[in-house]
Amino acid sequence: MNFRYFNRFALTSAASAIVLSFAVAPAAAQETVDFDIKRQPLARALLDFSEQSGLTVAAPSDLMNGKTSPAVEGDMGPTEALDRLLAGSGLKLVALPNGALTIVMAEAESRPLGTKASLGRGAASRVQLAQLQDRTVSDASPATLAQDEAEADADREKRQATVIVTGTTIRGVVPASAPVLSFDVSDIQSAGVVSVEEFFATLPQNFNGRSGEAFGATAGSSFRSSPNLRGLGDGATLVLLNGRRMVAPGGSTPDLSFLPLNALERVDVLTDGASAIYGGDAIAGVINFVLKDEFQAPVTELYYGAVGEGDHARWGFGQTGGLNWESGSLMAAYSYKEQSQLDAEDRDFARAAAPFELVPDSRTNSGVLSLRQDLGSRAGFFADALYSQRNAGNALVQGGIFTVFTDNSTEQTQLSTGAYKEFAKTWRGEVFVVASLNDDQSASVRVLNGDVVAQFDVNQNSTYYEAGGKLDGEIITLPAGAVRASFGAGYAEEDYETNINVINVRSTNEVLSRDSAYLFAETFVPLVSPDMGVPLVHALELTAAARFTDYSDLGSDTVPRVGVAWSPVEQLRLRSSYSESFRAPSLRELGGQPFIQIFQFVLGGDTTPTRLILNEAGPPAGDIRPESSDTFSAGFDWSLPALNGWEMSGTYFRTKFDNRLGKPDPTGGFAALSDPAAFGEFFIFDPTPAQVADLIGNSPIGSDSLGLNSQDPAVIAAGVDALVDLRSRNLLRSEVEGFDFTLAHTGSLGTFDTNASLNAAYIFDSKQQATQAAGEITTVDIVTQPVDLRLRGSLGVGRNAWTANAVITYVDDTEDRFAATPASVDSWTVLDLNASYTFAGSSNAALEGLKLGLGVRNVFDTPPPEVERSALGNQGLTRPIGYDPTNASPLGRFFQLRLTKEW
Repeated sequence: MNFRYFNRFALTSAASAIVLSFAVAPAAAQETVDFDIKRQPLARALLDFSEQSGLTVAAPSDLMNGKTSPAVEGDMGPTEALDRLLAGSGLKLVALPNGALTIVMAEAESRPLGTKASLGRGAASRVQLAQLQDRTVSDASPATLAQDEAEADADREKRQATVIVTGTTIRGVVPASAPVLSFDVSDIQSAGVVSVEEFFATLPQNFNGRSGEAFGATAGSSFRSSPNLRGLGDGATLVLLNGRRMVAPGGSTPDLSFLPLNALERVDVLTDGASAIYGGDAIAGVINFVLKDEFQAPVTELYYGAVGEGDHARWGFGQTGGLNWESGSLMAAYSYKEQSQLDAEDRDFARAAAPFELVPDSRTNSGVLSLRQDLGSRAGFFADALYSQRNAGNALVQGGIFTVFTDNSTEQTQLSTGAYKEFAKTWRGEVFVVASLNDDQSASVRVLNGDVVAQFDVNQNSTYYEAGGKLDGEIITLPAGAVRASFGAGYAEEDYETNINVINVRSTNEVLSRDSAYLFAETFVPLVSPDMGVPLVHALELTAAARFTDYSDLGSDTVPRVGVAWSPVEQLRLRSSYSESFRAPSLRELGGQPFIQIFQFVLGGDTTPTRLILNEAGPPAGDIRPESSDTFSAGFDWSLPALNGWEMSGTYFRTKFDNRLGKPDPTGGFAALSDPAAFGEFFIFDPTPAQVADLIGNSPIGSDSLGLNSQDPAVIAAGVDALVDLRSRNLLRSEVEGFDFTLAHTGSLGTFDTNASLNAAYIFDSKQQATQAAGEITTVDIVTQPVDLRLRGSLGVGRNAWTANAVITYVDDTEDRFAATPASVDSWTVLDLNASYTFAGSSNAALEGLKLGLGVRNVFDTPPPEVERSALGNQGLTRPIGYDPTNASPLGRFFQLRLTKEW
């Protein structure tokens, strides 16, 4: 138990044990405050309310015990903030005839429901720990109040030093020029989501091309579920865990399925370039998973879900716990989840000649520890540890003729630890270390007509170590506020080893290593503040950052970022930013496993088949150079008080790449084979044995439908008519341009709490040009690529202990370039329904604090739009799955039950 907080609330509990009142100064009660109160024990939440509003709440501890408040974020009046804090507590706020507000016991629990993204910085993300003012007089003595005030100031300083803000390295600053979507985990769970990867699959700004479902159906053995903001690819989205880099094998994008959802406090998604702040891979944006920073109450979670048709099911268990003591805390969370496979024969659109699985079977264990320890009054120690292990297996069709059975085991361990020391008045120094170990092992068997024709093992191991430090604090004070800055440096080493063993054929081993060093600086300059009274300039601020990075293998460069935010009036903020990036391709991108295919295909414009050898995987072709890019964004955040609490946000973005590492044909080869003239320089007709040897290297032949059955380049050269080299390489240029829009509202309708939200991502254009001679191609609205428009809307309602919501997801139509004749693929719209009931005030200890949730996804069992299977399955280019796994789900109607018990 945290005795300091217990004592503080005990000192302010002299009012009635059943009716609690506090007199609110009329002016203070009407003023809006930018609240940022996390989900936590209600007693502590009321303390945060007092600190941020300047109003004191006297609350007896016996009414607070065992109650947890929801998160309250955004600009609102104190009364509205208290209403939200008390939702679900068994208490409510009422007004007395004398104008005072009173907290009284309610009959049942009530809390708003629904996933509401905070709209930029103005709506919910700003962290301001306001000083206490206009305090009312309680029964406590003046000495007690003075002591309480001093303790509050000390706690406020400590929390300001440790609060995690996404988009900056400066404490006490939330740059308004950075567009951030912030999602409270309790609201994510209320919408029926039970895992991190499930949540990101619903986010319109994220392209689902590296989800576990997509990979289980279409590709190799990693089974990763990686984020891909804007569809800019692996390595363009940075993932943080409590503000520290989350590391994946070989520097690729981390696997979101390894993060236990029950360990998280919130998820921040920065949808803007931030390479100058965080590093070269923060091109499309940054995802920051913020852990619960201290133990609250033990929580147990159980869930089970199953499809309406077929045998696929998912179930899991989660437990959180920990300890609080006077100078620190320990939070622990564990999660187990398992799923059975979904067979293609269970879906009409995916039935094929050979058996395979649309969704793999898997079992995942994940655990998180988060430790905080004060070292005196102005220093502290922190440590966050993550361990995850997954076993998975599936069967897929390869080359249209083989069935490949794969078993995979993946293990990840990561530790981030460090210490800080405050000095002078506002400055703080910090040092940290990050260590990560990853091990991925796969064993595959290739079967043809019931006979084993090949066996191969692929083992990948990687290590990552980083050490760094920073200083941040105030430089000078301007009329609008303090100019703050941070300065830092760091050094990292990483290794990536791949071993490919083709049983009884050959074994290859590759080890890649890199070290890098960096320096960075960032500043925040407030130019105009609200209290200055400048006409048409309610607030104006400027941010700037620069980062120098030196890679041991690919050179060095310095990149900038500048941002500006202008509020002509309090309710409207206009913002813009410009950033550049410099990124060395990850070690995984530089290595990897080739996949050589030998088959015949009727090239576009021909009438007879051509015998081909094609490679589109493995190490890139040519001399690789670092990527560079620039990103421009402009947007607005608008609060609409005249419309009773509606808020909206919009952001235009444009990212341009030079030397981006990517494949010249994003369709996996079909576009090139359908139009050889547009990809002419990637074809070599009548190849020599030397040219074949250069293409395949030491790699085994992955698929040979011509029956050459040889690794000899001379035999292969004699047996094929053309060589097609579609390996990744530095592309000449690449560009994506689009607009994000969010709209949200939280309010009430009669006796019901309501909320609504809309999140939309629209890509105007996405294109690339591989070389000067190659033509420009479109990389949006193509099967297996991002669609131009994705929408997600939700409507929630709650009353007393009941809550319910509806979520509609829309995915726009695409073009099927895999078909014999390019054809349109229909759009996809699904409806999800969720409901929950919380037992509150029950005399039964087993029921008290128990929450029961029921959900149905895809209520109308809408199948994914069908993709023609003939070209996919018969020509050996991709897998015959019958739908686009990157933009739709094969599950159909899915039922889910969830139990959550707070002890």
